[in-house]
Amino acid sequence: SDGSTSRGRIELTYDAAGQAAGLPPSVWFKSSPTFTTRLVTGLTGAAMNEGRFYTQVRPALDLMAPHGFYGRADPVSCRSIVLIEDLARTRGASFGGPAERYVTRPMAESMVRELAAYHGAMWQSSRFAGDLGWLPSSLQWQQRVNAAIPFEKRTLIGIDRAVDVSAPGFVEHRGDVWPAFMQSLTMNVTGPQTFLHQDLHAGNWYSTDDGTMG
Repeated sequence: SDGSTSRGRIELTYDAAGQAAGLPPSVWFKSSPTFTTRLVTGLTGAAMNEGRFYTQVRPALDLMAPHGFYGRADPVSCRSIVLIEDLARTRGASFGGPAERYVTRPMAESMVRELAAYHGAMWQSSRFAGDLGWLPSSLQWQQRVNAAIPFEKRTLIGIDRAVDVSAPGFVEHRGDVWPAFMQSLTMNVTGPQTFLHQDLHAGNWYSTDDGTMG
């Protein structure tokens, strides 16, 4: 499947040593093989950061997030690839976007626990001044995105498309939304620092058979 990255399953076979080591029969890949995917994930730094998450951050956290096997991005060409746990095989994971997924209260509570697990573990971490010094702040991240994508323009288009479901009077203040958003990030970075997921929409969650969310 293709979106901001290209994604799919790789089936694997092993020699006797690999079988004895219990290596996984499949892995999931995310890559940026096209100009568009390299533009979106490369110029914003998303591809580099994702690979570093799986190799540097994920191993120290107790999460439902997939385990990572490999992650690398080339800073010049912006080509990238990550190899991660095939969750559909290992955990019976099911996926869905905003239109397909209905989130029950127990599922929502599971989501909050998952977020709290890494927010708490990384709260004011000394690693931000050490091996995780490459992590941008929320403001730096958005500034990087703004330089690559006309984000303010896209925001206004989104507001106009949502006029039928907006609160009364909201559209009259459409010009205030973007400056307020950027000001909120300026204020945000003066507070305590922790590790954040940048793209928490429903399509980036999965559920297991018992409703646990990852």
